[in-house]
Amino acid sequence: MTTVEAARDARRGWLPFVLAPLVLPALGAAAVVGVVEGVDLESWAVWQVAAVLGALFLLPAALSAFVARRFGVAEAIAWALACVGAQVVLVFAVGFLALGLGPG
Repeated sequence: MTTVEAARDARRGWLPFVLAPLVLPALGAAAVVGVVEGVDLESWAVWQVAAVLGALFLLPAALSAFVARRFGVAEAIAWALACVGAQVVLVFAVGFLALGLGPG
């Protein structure tokens, strides 16, 4: 094993632990709160609102699973679920309750 391969393996080892529970949920939650705050969702059809908000939750989860794919399918699914859970907590607890943003 060369130094480059060892560095790549080390980087792949810590990347899911930083992206899945911290970075991707924070970015996704900011996007969800931004859409809810900045867009007039009442003028949209229900299916459009559901599709946009679903995509804003699905994209970070899919990226988390993609980053963790090296560790196997079960762990990739677990990281995706952890990402969705952290994003839900950030949207509702921080965005809507603590900051007073959201529908009102």
